[in-house]
Amino acid sequence: MSIMGKSNSGQSGRRRRGASANFHPGAQAGFTLAEVLVAMGIAMVLLSALAGLFASSVNTRQQVDREGQKIENARFSIETMAEDIRLAGFWGNYTPAGRWNSVQWQAVSALEDAGSGCTAAALTQGWTNLGTGTVRIPVPILGFEAHDDGGATQTIDSGITSCLPNYLAGTDVLVIRRAKTAAVTADAVAGTLTAAKTYLQVSACETEIGTNDFTVTTGSTSPTGLRRLGCSALAADRAPVWELLTHIYYVASENESGDNIPTLKMIDTSAGSTTPVTIAPHVVDLHLEYGIDPSGYQWTANTVVLAGAGRRNLDRLYVTAAGGTTGIAAPTHTSGTASDGGVSWTPYALIEGSVDAYGRATTDPERLMPNGSTTGTALTDPWGGATNWQDVMSIKLWVVVRDPEVTKAYTNSKEFVLGSISVPAATLNARGVSGGSYRYKSSGSTIKVVNMAGRREDVVP
Repeated sequence: MSIMGKSNSGQSGRRRRGASANFHPGAQAGFTLAEVLVAMGIAMVLLSALAGLFASSVNTRQQVDREGQKIENARFSIETMAEDIRLAGFWGNYTPAGRWNSVQWQAVSALEDAGSGCTAAALTQGWTNLGTGTVRIPVPILGFEAHDDGGATQTIDSGITSCLPNYLAGTDVLVIRRAKTAAVTADAVAGTLTAAKTYLQVSACETEIGTNDFTVTTGSTSPTGLRRLGCSALAADRAPVWELLTHIYYVASENESGDNIPTLKMIDTSAGSTTPVTIAPHVVDLHLEYGIDPSGYQWTANTVVLAGAGRRNLDRLYVTAAGGTTGIAAPTHTSGTASDGGVSWTPYALIEGSVDAYGRATTDPERLMPNGSTTGTALTDPWGGATNWQDVMSIKLWVVVRDPEVTKAYTNSKEFVLGSISVPAATLNARGVSGGSYRYKSSGSTIKVVNMAGRREDVVP
């Protein structure tokens, strides 16, 4: 028994000694302090890089969003005005007889009379049927130029700006006149009109055309009795009635009171309203140039004309280099130089609805001047005529749109070319808040005045 016990004790002791040989009470599991510090340093570097990448991504996303917003504001501004421009000169079923020779175009109206620019009276000014085959019609497009040749600000007539709430100086103004695209009623019965609005009724009756082509009604709920084709006297056969519109586009210095957000706005004066409607915010500039198919004054016999003057006959505009007193044989030649018996004339352009030159409005609101002209008011140029807005066949328009907020620590030193002028960013920055520069985007488009150009295209031999 003792031998067995000794033997067991020895085996047990050997196992304990073997176990104690692999166990070191002073040893610790995990990382050393140095390893922990190194790991933390690497983690901080990685986190810092990730934070910078995240911040850069956020900033890029914000820039992309701002750029998208600028593009959208510019696109919507241009498309809204373009739709109206294409409809300018639409008068329902009315087309002036005898081409443009039978129309006395009226440019300067109540829109330029201080204190009355946005009243309903501005609509009817110029619409007159003289009853002799000649009519007076307000020009469908009228512009006011706020940039000089270098792009600096020039003053627009106070008669128009006084009725534009918060007008932003240095930006152009565009006036569009047309009729609504749908007749008010099918039968034009009494009591169907709105007294505050102005309406055009056009006759299709054979016995009325030429002496009573149209009537313009304002302040009444009942149309006049002009008749349809066939001349039926029944009320249900009265001619259609078209509501006349005048839209004024301009840039305001604020969208809502005190927010300092330049905004493209439009006033519809159809019912004498002076309340603007917001088109697009953050628009800081509007510039317009006009494509002209010059028609000038009608040639007349025994009339003094100055050197460089232009005169119209049939479908062509002629110019004279020397001037003098006209003879009695109106010019009809298509090339070279020929005399009318007193003045020698050279063909300048065919009046067929295509653009011969682009120009800008002048400080004289009745006149357009060719780009590059410094006066634009003399009647001796071939565009000749106290009023030549009826010759506008297309419009080039530009808008400049800004970011919603300034970019800190950023200086915008760019110049934005808007047709024949350029506007520096410093001028645009002055229209915002202080504390930095804005980022801008300029956009432009060319829009055809379909109704005015189309009428001339139809009469080309």
